[in-house]
Amino acid sequence: MSIKTGIAEAFAGDDSLPGLVSVACVVLIAVGLQGGTPLSGAVLIVGVVGLVATSQRSWRSKFSARLAVAIFLLVTVGTVLGNVQLDWIQGFQRYRIVIELLIGIALLQRAVSRLGLHELIRRSIAGVRPRWRSSVVGVLSILLTFPLSLATVPLVTTVMASVVTPSIAAARISMRAVTITMLLVPTTLASAAVSASLPGLSGVTVALAELPLFLVGFATICLQRIELSGAVAEEPKWRCLAVFGCSFWLLFGIASALGRPIPEAIAAAGVCLYIGEALFASRTPQASLVEFHEAISGSSAEVLLLLACGLLATLVASIGELPLLSRAVAALWGGPLSAAAWVTVFLPAVCVFGIHPIILFSLVFPLVDSGVFGGLHLQYLAWVTVFTAGQLVSPASISAILAASSLHTAPSNTSYRLHGRYVLGMCLITYLYLIGMRYLF
Repeated sequence: MSIKTGIAEAFAGDDSLPGLVSVACVVLIAVGLQGGTPLSGAVLIVGVVGLVATSQRSWRSKFSARLAVAIFLLVTVGTVLGNVQLDWIQGFQRYRIVIELLIGIALLQRAVSRLGLHELIRRSIAGVRPRWRSSVVGVLSILLTFPLSLATVPLVTTVMASVVTPSIAAARISMRAVTITMLLVPTTLASAAVSASLPGLSGVTVALAELPLFLVGFATICLQRIELSGAVAEEPKWRCLAVFGCSFWLLFGIASALGRPIPEAIAAAGVCLYIGEALFASRTPQASLVEFHEAISGSSAEVLLLLACGLLATLVASIGELPLLSRAVAALWGGPLSAAAWVTVFLPAVCVFGIHPIILFSLVFPLVDSGVFGGLHLQYLAWVTVFTAGQLVSPASISAILAASSLHTAPSNTSYRLHGRYVLGMCLITYLYLIGMRYLF
């Protein structure tokens, strides 16, 4: 096919036009997210508005989009009533890396689906006894969490969803594996924030003290029952898989060596591989543009939710400390029994209403005395519980959003509906363990 013919086909018909607009919007968003100037802010807004307009059929019926609209309205009302000079651009950029990861994973999904990787993994798991399959997936997720952090959730869910049944089990196992790993090591930005807020914290002491809770969480993963999907997948393309795998880790390594955060490095590798696969595939440019538009539209609701959560977090930071809130929290905090109930029961329960745990941590942590829990390792356990539980039950959490995007479902289905009873049980166990450690040791 000549270049002239390819260009003609790319622009022919109405089907490719949304794809071209999506490409332009993604480029504008990527440029706007990088800078802090008024010009980059204007570019970002133009890109977001364009994405919202071109993908409205995809996002307007989703729960995450409705939640995003509600948060936007809440932020607007709070800004007006509180007379706050809100930096909207800073709010949009707050979860920049996660938005980039979301787009990169969406494109990576499309490329991976044509390589036969799902069939390769299905055959590999078929050789494992049924009762050990969930354990294998859990161990894989835990090992990937150390280098990849929360990016483990969409990667494992994307690959495993079409291999195992029920497909939601892929999200259940990967999300829980990531959160229990936070008990031992600060593998996510949230747990790292807790660690940084407790100077002098010993990593060894934390790992030893919280190992029993980690083992309890892992035992629940092992008890999950998963079966292999009967769906017929594409035969593994060994040469393409080898090239694709080597290219992914090469691009990931280059981006990491350049100092880019892990989620951003994964996103860059995903985008580059999709572009490369589109250039060298036998598909027409028009087909690639249509697919690009579908992939981006499928993640548009989650992008809106992340933008809204960023604005809400910025608004909370702009308001500052409220004297009334300070007195109320201090009065309710009390001793170890009531304080432990706050962080292991009450705050995680608030997350169910779409509040990101990092917002609650930023609000409450500066107002209270964490010393009531005892040593630093127990203070870490108390506060990291807010994040481990919140990541699982909040429909606005990054894990729930990434898993929902991978499964093409609503974040409510990958948050409190999926993990509600598990989180309740783990929070009660953590409460008893925390109080026991506080008074017995």
